[in-house]
Amino acid sequence: MYGYQGETVQMRTAERSAAKRNKIYLDLVEDPNDSIGFRLWQVEQRWQRHLGKYFLALGLTHTQYVLLAASHYLAIRREAPTQTALAAFTGIDKMLVSRGLRELENRGVVARKTHSSDSRALRIELTGAGRRLTREVSNVAIRAHREFFGGLGSDRAVLAELLGHLMSDETPSSKL
Repeated sequence: MYGYQGETVQMRTAERSAAKRNKIYLDLVEDPNDSIGFRLWQVEQRWQRHLGKYFLALGLTHTQYVLLAASHYLAIRREAPTQTALAAFTGIDKMLVSRGLRELENRGVVARKTHSSDSRALRIELTGAGRRLTREVSNVAIRAHREFFGGLGSDRAVLAELLGHLMSDETPSSKL
């Protein structure tokens, strides 16, 4: 099986010819489970499915929950949440933020209002229904989080530290 590992290895002549025809140059990997990226992707997929079970019952997507929770978090820190601020804070693409907020606005849980100091920006406010939903779904998310990561025990702190390192400004992944 082929996967990307970042180092060039010699391919057999036939494989090299096929790769050239397809303009694809891949490194030889014995087992995809040796790839940290592949494993991280698998865990992320399981996490999404796990959360999806809970959020579906509340009529929310994971992205919508993140937008609600981030809006609440920024508001209690006295940072007026805007679409741009939410995109930067969450790492969610601006178009997905806009779409998610539109859906939440249609449900009556957020209101998008013109920013007082920047007429181009939209300030995001949770409505009363939005604050109630955010509390409810946050409790559900906490329960789902404990179920999913509870088996890690003390390794949970190690995983959090390692993920934090990957997200820090000191790693190449932070530049993406």
